[in-house]
Amino acid sequence: MDQQQIPNPISLINSILTKEVCVESLAESIFAERQGVNRIELCSRLDLDGPTPDEGLIQETLSALSIPVKVMIRPRDGNFINIEDELKLMENAIDHYSCGKYYR
Repeated sequence: MDQQQIPNPISLINSILTKEVCVESLAESIFAERQGVNRIELCSRLDLDGPTPDEGLIQETLSALSIPVKVMIRPRDGNFINIEDELKLMENAIDHYSCGKYYR
């Protein structure tokens, strides 16, 4: 079999797998994209389990990157048991960040 016909296993894996990384800053986002990450999950304060980042960071990150950016929607740190008011905040944030300005 000709060497050109054998697919490179690393290239094959990279074409199938999505490499996503969770970051909390613009610098980390840019570094991750340069390292070959396919998608960013943008949070704030990973030491507090990654609440929703502020709008400025979201806009800067979307402007700087060419890869998809997913925004973590979490109203607070701590456990993942949310009360009704927190769920409403999360729904509003999802509606807000799903519009064309933030979504690609």
